[in-house]
Amino acid sequence: MLQVKVLFISFFCSVLFFEEPVNAVSNGELDFRKVIEENSQYVPTKDMCTRRILGGQTVDIEEVPYQVLILKCDDDYWELICGGAIVTDRYVVSAAHCFQTKGMESSYRVVAGTGQAYMCWRRTSEQNVNSRKTFTSEIWRQILNLFTHTYYSKSEHQNDFAVLELDIPVNFSRFVQPIPMMKTSYGIELKDGDLCMVTGFGETEKAKMSRYLRMVCLPFVSRVKCANTFGFRRLTENQFCAGDFGKDCCKGDSGGPITFRGYLVGIVSYGQGGCGQGPGIFTKISAYTTGELIPLSLSQSCVMLSLNILKVVFFVFSIFVHNFVVTNFFVFNRFCA
Repeated sequence: MLQVKVLFISFFCSVLFFEEPVNAVSNGELDFRKVIEENSQYVPTKDMCTRRILGGQTVDIEEVPYQVLILKCDDDYWELICGGAIVTDRYVVSAAHCFQTKGMESSYRVVAGTGQAYMCWRRTSEQNVNSRKTFTSEIWRQILNLFTHTYYSKSEHQNDFAVLELDIPVNFSRFVQPIPMMKTSYGIELKDGDLCMVTGFGETEKAKMSRYLRMVCLPFVSRVKCANTFGFRRLTENQFCAGDFGKDCCKGDSGGPITFRGYLVGIVSYGQGGCGQGPGIFTKISAYTTGELIPLSLSQSCVMLSLNILKVVFFVFSIFVHNFVVTNFFVFNRFCA
């Protein structure tokens, strides 16, 4: 009888209290400093904006392997909503405004290792999904935990910063690689006219989402010029300005990376008017890599919610098994006696 109880308690504890892969997550909070520490070991990528300003052209995923797509299921269709950048094998950074519906993270997918986008794709086509995964370098992941900046302001676009924890770490290859995040300690300063590279699948000059990954080199615009020439007078220290007339990011590029000298310096946040009507505003990465604790709020994901529900089911089942075993144990003893 004692052995039965011991087995039951062991089973109960292993099911109800098994450890989840938290890494930098503790008590529902993300210590982004641990992500930064891991990210610091990676080397900068190739600088592709050293010679000229580009109005936009296609780029191979091998040249920007940190780029990811973020898809959302709407009415049983996958749709491209934003971009993001891989910073470790488990974490991706993006824009907070891409995730307005909290608690619905199971409806999102993060797709890495591909230079082709999904404009609108039926969710039930599992056969097609599996075939793409088999014959391409594409990797699909769910969002285990979604963290957005606690002081994100939708109306003022402040702290437009999000960190996505993937359900399964990605395996690095020539198609999937992290990009180091910029730090002020590196001593690299952006100056007026410096060329930064933006990549994404957003709308082109034809007002259609691009099927293929594209890049554009944008000139950095000083705070004074951005305010006086383009009317952005509310920039904070957590933002910067880049772009020009006819050279801009657009719908679908949000959350995607902007790089300088191979470092991730920003995240696509917002613009004014139509695409290409002037520079855009970017969330400055170095504002969040200072070593100070960044307030990031957890939005309970449906993946974790399902996991907790599964724990309860196992608990109820274990009680049933326990009662069944104990009852039959006594019956067996009486019968043998």
